[in-house]
Amino acid sequence: MNFGQWQGLSPDEVRARWPELLAAWYSAPHTVRMPGGESLHHVRSRCERALEIIERNHPEQTVVAVAHTDFNRTMLLFVLGLGNDRLWHLRQDPCAINEIEMKKGDFTLVSMNETSHLDELVRQ
Repeated sequence: MNFGQWQGLSPDEVRARWPELLAAWYSAPHTVRMPGGESLHHVRSRCERALEIIERNHPEQTVVAVAHTDFNRTMLLFVLGLGNDRLWHLRQDPCAINEIEMKKGDFTLVSMNETSHLDELVRQ
C-alpha cells in the first residue's frame, strides 16, 4: 500500500501531523486516503487485477505471491466478499501464509494466517 506522506513514519509521528486522519484509519479505514498515497479502494482494485492476471496466466497451476499485510488483508476481504470496512477484522501476522484456490473467478479460502512454519524460529 502506498502510504504517501505517512511512509516511514511511526504512528506517533503520523498522529502529531494528522490526528483525525489516523483516528479514521483505525476506526473506518475504508474512508481514508493517505496524503499523497492511496486508499483501500485503490489497493483492492490492484488486488482484483493481480488475481485476474494470475488466474489468466497460470490456470491450474500453483502460484506463490508475496505481499505486505495491508495488501494481504484487502485481498482476503475481496476473496471473502467482505467490505474494506472490515480491514481490522482479519489478522495477518508477519510472514503468514494464506492459501486461496481460484477457479473461474471464484475463490475458496483454504487457510489464513498460517504461521506454523515459524515455530522452530520462535523456539530458538
